[in-house]
Amino acid sequence: MPIADERFARLFDQLVGDGFSDITGTDLSITLPVSKRLLNELVAAATPPSAPVRDLDLTPLDNDRFLLRGRIGSSALLPALRLNLEIDQQPVLLGWANNWTYAQDIPTFPWKSAMSLPRDLSLKKTNGEWLLIQKPVEALKKLRTDPAELKNISVADKKELGLRGQQFEMEFSFQPVTNSTAGLHLAVGKQNVFVIGYNASSQKLFVDRSRCINDSFNKEFASLSHFETSLTPVNEKIKLHIFLDHSIVEVFANDGAAVMTAQIFPDENDNGVELFSDGGTTRFDRVRLWKMKSAW
Repeated sequence: MPIADERFARLFDQLVGDGFSDITGTDLSITLPVSKRLLNELVAAATPPSAPVRDLDLTPLDNDRFLLRGRIGSSALLPALRLNLEIDQQPVLLGWANNWTYAQDIPTFPWKSAMSLPRDLSLKKTNGEWLLIQKPVEALKKLRTDPAELKNISVADKKELGLRGQQFEMEFSFQPVTNSTAGLHLAVGKQNVFVIGYNASSQKLFVDRSRCINDSFNKEFASLSHFETSLTPVNEKIKLHIFLDHSIVEVFANDGAAVMTAQIFPDENDNGVELFSDGGTTRFDRVRLWKMKSAW
């Protein structure tokens, strides 16, 4: 029976719109421990027509558990995604950081794919709506080395930072300036730059790899260069938590309210890092950086 309430559908909307734009068409299977109270909260009405999830089906299992199946969008780009939430355990999600459209053509050897960073999942009610919050797991902090911190940096145009590399973690916050676009340049080289930015006028967070030169291995990769999502400032500020691991960039915005992941393939010398601000002077309150050890 297709049964789920609108708030639960919005949870899937967050999965697709704010963190997993490449999972359109995926078969989805989630196992949930559901009390009667929680069941009434989550599955009280039919799926709204506007939701990206279709054909939801709820099947009772043993021990007050239910199996929820559904389908997202229209085109199959990923294998089945499964998420298991156990009672009294923090749910953790791993995503596939690739796209079937160009997965076999990416310029890596011997591996052709990788998983995203593991994320802790939670729900937060904001303005009467439930949001799916995704945060990098605490265990990742054990990989931090060589900490550095910069404060009160005013940027007009762009400013190079002391860090150079392709494997690091970074946090910073800033107050958007009217009619400006500000953020971070990664993998900066003579002809290469990856952009993470926030447009204050449209209130959109975006990632853009159109200025990354190593994209000729597949025409679809080059055409899928710009992605954006809505993001409202919190206390008039935007907070970004960014991981770069050579070919994968992951962005957690406003403590996990929006999440974006992208693939890039910079040359070894494309390792510069810059703050930027177009259309006004932006003050970055606090910039924290860590190099990261290998997890292996």
